[in-house]
Amino acid sequence: MRTATGPAARPATKAAVRPRLEDGAAARPALDLRLAVPATALWAGEALAGRWVPAPAGLLAAAAVGGFAALLGAALWGREHRRVQARAVGASGPLSRGADPGARPSRAPLAVAALATLAAGVFVAGVDGQDRRAGPLPLLAARSATASVELVVTDDPRPTARSAAGQPGATRTILVPARIVRLTTGSAGHGATAALRTPSGAGPTTEAAAGAGPAAVGGGRAAGHPGAGGAGGGLTLRLDVPVLVLALVGSDDRWSGLLPSTRVTVVARLGPPEPGDQIGAVLLVRGPPRVIGGPAWYQRLAGRLRAGLRSAADVLPQPARGLLPGLVDGDVSGLDPALRDDFRAAGLTHLTAVSGGNVMITMGAVLAALRRTRIGLRSRALWCAAVVIGFVVVARPSASVLRAAAMGLLAVIATGTGRGASVLPALAASVAVLLLARPDLALAPGFALSVLATAGIVVVAPGWQDRLARRLPGRLGRLAEGVAVAAAAHLACTPVIAWIGGGVSLVAIPANVAAEGAVAPATVLGVVALAVGPVCGRIARWAAWLAGWPCRWLILVARTAAGLPGATIGWPGGPLGGLTAAVALPAGFGLLRRRWGRAACVALLAGVLVGRALIANAPAGTAREALTRPLFAQAFLWSGPPVARSPPVAPLARRRPGRALAAARGR
Repeated sequence: MRTATGPAARPATKAAVRPRLEDGAAARPALDLRLAVPATALWAGEALAGRWVPAPAGLLAAAAVGGFAALLGAALWGREHRRVQARAVGASGPLSRGADPGARPSRAPLAVAALATLAAGVFVAGVDGQDRRAGPLPLLAARSATASVELVVTDDPRPTARSAAGQPGATRTILVPARIVRLTTGSAGHGATAALRTPSGAGPTTEAAAGAGPAAVGGGRAAGHPGAGGAGGGLTLRLDVPVLVLALVGSDDRWSGLLPSTRVTVVARLGPPEPGDQIGAVLLVRGPPRVIGGPAWYQRLAGRLRAGLRSAADVLPQPARGLLPGLVDGDVSGLDPALRDDFRAAGLTHLTAVSGGNVMITMGAVLAALRRTRIGLRSRALWCAAVVIGFVVVARPSASVLRAAAMGLLAVIATGTGRGASVLPALAASVAVLLLARPDLALAPGFALSVLATAGIVVVAPGWQDRLARRLPGRLGRLAEGVAVAAAAHLACTPVIAWIGGGVSLVAIPANVAAEGAVAPATVLGVVALAVGPVCGRIARWAAWLAGWPCRWLILVARTAAGLPGATIGWPGGPLGGLTAAVALPAGFGLLRRRWGRAACVALLAGVLVGRALIANAPAGTAREALTRPLFAQAFLWSGPPVARSPPVAPLARRRPGRALAAARGR
C-alpha cells in the first residue's frame, strides 16, 4: 500500500499527447465526456459511502434511487436516439412525434446517468463497508479484545520509516496489510464475547444465530454455537475483512520475509482504525507468526524475481543500490531514508511508487521488440496483455499500477480487435471498472493521484504544449512536450497532495523535466535485470550496472532540487487544504494571464523565498528570529511535517493501536 506524494503514476506521455500540428494551431476535437461524467459520479458516491458508511436503510434508498434513475435514463436515451435518427433522415423524411431535427443533443440523459452511477457508488461501497463498520469485529476492536486470528497477507510487509532508519537489532514496527479470515476469542476476550451475546443496540447479537448453527453475524459467521471457539465462552468467526497488522519485532524478524497470499496465525490485540480508513481493525502483534499455508506459485515466482533484482543491484553503491528496485518494482526496502526525503521534496516520489509510467514503458519496450519479429497484431496484443498481468503481480497491485494496467489492457483489446481507442474514455472506463471491483480505491490517495495525473496529461497538456512550442525559440521548442506534461500532471495532483499533508513543491515541474530522460533507460534496464536474474546472474548484474548511471542522475536531480531554498512550502492539510489548493489553482491561472498578475506572483514568490532564507539563518531565541517568524510565516514557510516530534509507534501501539496507525502513516 504505497502512497505517493507526487504526481503518482504519470503514464507514457508521448502516447497520451497528440503530436503538435505543423501550423501550431490547437484545432483538437472536443473532449468525449460521456463516460467521464458517470465515472466521476460513481467515484464520488463510493468516496462518500466509504467515508461515512450508510445504514441499511440508506442502502435501500440508494438502490431505489439508482433503479429509478436507470429506468428514466433508458427512456431518455430512447427519446434521444429517435431524435438523432430523425435528424439524419432530414426534414423530408418521417419524423417521430416530438422530434426536432434542428435541436441540440439533450444533456438530460447524461445527468440522469450521473445520478444513477452516484447511487450505484453509494450502494456498492456501502455494502462493501458493512463488514468493516458493523458486526462483531468493530465491537471487539472498540473493546481492545485479544483474539487468535488467521490472516492472509495481501501485500509485502514493510517497516515504518523510523524503524527502517533505526539501529539493527532494536525493536521495530512492521506494517503488514492482510485480510482476516478467522477470529477466535478465548478467555482473554470473554468480556467482549459476552457483549456480543447481549443485545445492546450497538451491534447485532449471536444468540439468535446460535440455535440455527452457522449463521451470519454482521461481517462474520459463527462457526457453531458460542463457546465452540475455545474455553471460557470463546467465539469463532469466519470473516473476510481487510486489516493492518502492527508487528513489534526484535532481532528475530519473521514478518519481513512473508509473501502475499501466505496464511499465518497470531495472537493479536485488536484496535479500531482511524475514521475513513478502509480496514476493519488494527492488530497489534508481538512475536513471530505461525505459517500455516505457503504463498501461491505465482507469488513465489514474483518473490524470486524481486530478490534477484535486489541481488543484481548489489553491484551498485548506495543510494543507487536501493533506488533501482524502487524504480522497477516498487521495492523500497533498501532505499536510503535521506534520499526518500529528497525525492519527496523534489516531487519525484511517484518514481519509487511503481507508477503507470513503469507499465507503459515496459509495454513500449515489449512492442518495440515484437515489431522486429513476424508476430501478427493479435499475437502482439496477447503478449502485451501477459506482460501487463505479470508486471502487476511482480510490482504488486497498488492503486496506480491497477489504473495503468486497466488502461493498458483496454488499449490492448482495442489494438487486437483493430479498433481505435480514445484516451479519456479509456481512462473513465478503467476507473469505473476498478471502482466497482475494488470500492476501497475510492479513498486511496495513490489512485486519485494516478487518475488526476493522467487526466491532466490528456486534457490540459496538449494545449499547453502547442502554446509553449509557439513561444519557445528554435530548438527549445522540443522541450514543450516535457514541460507541458510535467506541469499538467503536477498541478492536477496538487489538491490531493495538499489534502494528504505533503506541502506544495515549487521545484517539482523542473525536477520532473530534468528526470524524464533517465526514467525510461533505468526502467528498461532494470526490467531486463529483473527478468534474467533467476537465469543468468552475470547478465542481470551487467544490466543493473548500466541502469545505475541513470539512477545516479535521478539522485543528483533529487538532491539538487531538494536543496534549493524554498523547494517545498507549507500548506494546510486535510479537506480544507485540498479545497484551498483547488480554488487557488484557477485563481492563479487567472492572475498569470495578466501582466500585473504575473508581476504580483513573482513579487510574492520572491518574498516567500527571502522570508525562508531569513528564518533559516536567524539564531533561535533572538529578536530577529521572533520578528521573522510570525503566524503567516509558520503557515506558508513550513517545509514538511515535524518528523522528530512524532511519537514512537511501538509505545503508542501498546496503548492505542488505531492512533499508532496514524503515527506510522505520518512517517
